[in-house]
Amino acid sequence: MEWKVAELLHQSGLCRKYNGYLYIIECIKFINVDSRILDCLCKELYVDVGKAVGADYRCVERNMRYAINFLYKKGAFEKEPLLSIFQGQPVPPSNKTF
Repeated sequence: MEWKVAELLHQSGLCRKYNGYLYIIECIKFINVDSRILDCLCKELYVDVGKAVGADYRCVERNMRYAINFLYKKGAFEKEPLLSIFQGQPVPPSNKTF
């Protein structure tokens, strides 16, 4: 599962040098274990990811937002079929929506 997400992000143009890349993968791993964690992004998910990677939860949120905005500006949501559900939105999707 992790490698599929990594491959999708890489094909979309987001490389490993962005911190948000790692954080998105970690978030998906946590969500796979317990999808109810999506209801508490700031209080649980970002904190848990921050602990797993040794970062503050605010850094996790900010870097994920940056990575999503980067993909949006690059046009990845139009090019990549799995991300096309966000196509045509006037603003980038939120972290929770992504």
